[in-house]
Amino acid sequence: MIHQAKMLQQLGLSEEQKKAVRGVLDGERETLTRQLTGIAEQHRGLEAAIGSGAPEAALREKAASLGRLYGDVAVTRAGLMAKFNALLTDKQKLEAAKLQADDDKQDEAERVALEKTLMERIEKGGGLSLLDRP
Repeated sequence: MIHQAKMLQQLGLSEEQKKAVRGVLDGERETLTRQLTGIAEQHRGLEAAIGSGAPEAALREKAASLGRLYGDVAVTRAGLMAKFNALLTDKQKLEAAKLQADDDKQDEAERVALEKTLMERIEKGGGLSLLDRP
């Protein structure tokens, strides 16, 4: 998935648009900071629980809590994208859609390559490793 900031940089925004984007980001900065800090803290807590041999129920609750935080960030990002999209010209909207489509194709190709590599390892009896990458 292409990051919003990277996409906006590639769209050749006018100075007025850049100022408006900064305004949108400034308005959401506190929310995003709180959410991302929460994810980092929850992730560390989950990792500590895994390392300490916590019971399954505790691990599931920590993972579910982390999942809810990721959901909150997804909703915030979607709201940001809607606000950013409203600032774009029709030409920029078309270019943004093209950039996203190109990025989606690349993501899918990488996913397929990784899946193929992992399946080949399984078939060869090599097992799986978190370090396996195509």
